[in-house]
Amino acid sequence: MGWNVGRNVRIDTRWATTNAEEIRRHAAELAALAPDVILAVGSTVGPLLEVSRAVPIVFTLGNDPVGAGLVDSLARPGGNATGFMAWEFSIGGKWLELLKQIAPGVTRVAVLRDAGVGFATSTFAAIQTAAPSLGVEVIPVNMREASEIERSVTTFARSPNGGLIPSPSAAVVRHRDLIVRLAARYKLPAVYWERFFVAAGGLISYGPDLVEQFRQAAAYVDRILKGDKPADLPVQAPTKYETVLNLKTAGSRRAADRTRPRRRGNRMKRREFITLLGGTAASWPCNGLAQSPPKRPLIGFLGASSKSAGARYYGGFPLGMRELGYLEGRDYGFEDRYGDGDASRLPFLVEELVRLKPDVIVAATTPGALAAKQATASIPIIGVNLTDPVNFGLVTSEARPGTNVSGVLFRLEGMTEKQVEIALDLMPGASKIGILVDVNNPSNMLQRREVEAAAEKSAVSIMAVDVRTADEIGAAIQTFVHERASIVIVLGEAVFVNARWRIAAFALASRLPTVYNFREHVEDGGLISYGVDLRQNFRRAAYFVDRVLKGAKPGDLPAEFPTKVELVVNVTTAKAIGLTIPPALLARADEVIE
Repeated sequence: MGWNVGRNVRIDTRWATTNAEEIRRHAAELAALAPDVILAVGSTVGPLLEVSRAVPIVFTLGNDPVGAGLVDSLARPGGNATGFMAWEFSIGGKWLELLKQIAPGVTRVAVLRDAGVGFATSTFAAIQTAAPSLGVEVIPVNMREASEIERSVTTFARSPNGGLIPSPSAAVVRHRDLIVRLAARYKLPAVYWERFFVAAGGLISYGPDLVEQFRQAAAYVDRILKGDKPADLPVQAPTKYETVLNLKTAGSRRAADRTRPRRRGNRMKRREFITLLGGTAASWPCNGLAQSPPKRPLIGFLGASSKSAGARYYGGFPLGMRELGYLEGRDYGFEDRYGDGDASRLPFLVEELVRLKPDVIVAATTPGALAAKQATASIPIIGVNLTDPVNFGLVTSEARPGTNVSGVLFRLEGMTEKQVEIALDLMPGASKIGILVDVNNPSNMLQRREVEAAAEKSAVSIMAVDVRTADEIGAAIQTFVHERASIVIVLGEAVFVNARWRIAAFALASRLPTVYNFREHVEDGGLISYGVDLRQNFRRAAYFVDRVLKGAKPGDLPAEFPTKVELVVNVTTAKAIGLTIPPALLARADEVIE
C-alpha cells in the first residue's frame, strides 16, 4: 500500500493491559493526539468510543460489535468505528467437533470461561447446541484467577474421559501457560482458539488467522487515510481460519508422517488433515491420573515465573545435568510446576510435588524454597537464587546449612550499592530514585533496605511503590512519573521477570529510565541491568542435585555465592527515551544490545 513508518506515516502506540482504568487512560491519551485514525484491538474499542466519536477507529478481534454497541449494524456501522470480528459464535461448535475428532473417547468437556465476558456466553451456547449429537456432556467452569483454574481443572480431571475447551477471554490469555500445563498434567485433550496456545505446548487450535486479520485492518486504515469513512466500511467476519497442531504434544511420530505436506499430485486437503488427527488420540489417554512409580530418580522442579517467561534461565538446569552425564527420561524423571509470577500459588504447587515423592526438589526462588521447606522436612531441597537463607530460617549457616536445604545464593555483598551507583551514573543530577517492590516476597524487603541504605550514602531520596500483582505495575510506573522520580530500580522478583515486557513498555512510553537485576529485562526492552546470571545459577544447581542423588545431604553442602555477575545495556532503548549512556558505563558493560 506504499506506507512507510517515518517517511509518510507516523505511529504513536499505547499498550493495553487487563486494567480497565489504564485502558481508559491510554484511550484518552490517544484521542488527545487527534490522530487521523486509531487501530484498536479487542476490548479497547469501547473506552476509545467513550472519549471520541470523531476520530476514525479500525478494530480487530471485535467480539459481538453490534451487541457491544460499537456499531449500528455489521453492514452499515453508522459511526466512527468499523473493523473485523474475532470470529462468529458458531465457532464454539467447531471446537467441540474437533475435540471429538482428536479424542473420540471424550464424553465430558469442561469449558473454561469468564462469565463476565458476553462473548463467552454466546460461544458456550454454540458448544451446548452441538454437544448432544456428539454424545458429550458440557460443564461450564467460571474462572478469572489462577487458583480458580487450578482447583476447577484438578477437580474435573478426577473423573475419566474428559477434555477442555478454554473460551476466549483476557483471563484465559493471562493464564495460558497454566492451562496448557494442567491439560498436559492430567492428560486432558484441549482445543484452543489461537495458535499461540499451541506454541506454548497446547495440543491443537482452530481459529482465525490473526496475521491476515491485521493485514486486512491495514487495508481499512489505508482507505480511511485516503478519504473513506468508517460508517461506510462494513464490519467483516474472518475469511481465513487455520488449524494448528503441536505434534510434540500429540506424541505421535506416525501422525507427523501422515500429516506432512505432500508434493504434486498428492496434496492433502484440509478435511483429510483434520480427519487424520484422530490418529493422535491414542497418545492422549483420557484422564489417566494414576501413575506407576518412577524407576529412575525423580526431580521435582518449582519455578516462580511462568515456564515460557523463564525459558532462558530455567534451561540452565538441564544443561548442567547434561554436563554431569544425566539425560532427562533416561537417567532421571522430571516433574515441574510453575507459579506464573504468583507467589501465593507456590505452597499449593509444592504440595503436588511432595505427593509425587521426588528424590530432590529444586526451588527457583526464596519463596519457593520456604514453601518447600514448610511442606517437607525430609525431601532434599536445592534452592536457586536464595536471599539471606539464614535470616529466613532455611539454613543454620551458609557454610553448614544443617537442614534439608542448600543451594545457590542470589546476591553478592555490594551488588545493590552498585545498582544505585549505576542509576546515578545514568542520571547524575537525580534527586529521587524510585524502587518497584513486590510486597508478597519477603526477600524484596531486604533488597529495599539495601537500596535505601546505599541511596542514603549518596544523599538521594528514595521513593518505594509496592505492588501485589502484575496488574498494578502500570499504575506504579505512573506514580513514579507523577512524583518525578528521576530513575527507577526494579527489584529482583519473579512477578517482575514474568511481566518484564509490560514493565519495559510502560517505562518506554513514560520515557522513564529503569535499572534491573536481570539481563532478561534488558533483552526484552529494558534499559540496563546489573546482577547475577540466572542461567548460570540454575546450571550450578545441577551440581547440588548430582551430589544429593549420589547420597550427600543438603545440610552438609555449603551454600554457594553466585559466580557470574554481569552488566547489560540496551542502547536502542536508551535512544528511544532520549538518554545518552555514559561512555565509561558502556565500556564496563559485559554486553551491549543494539
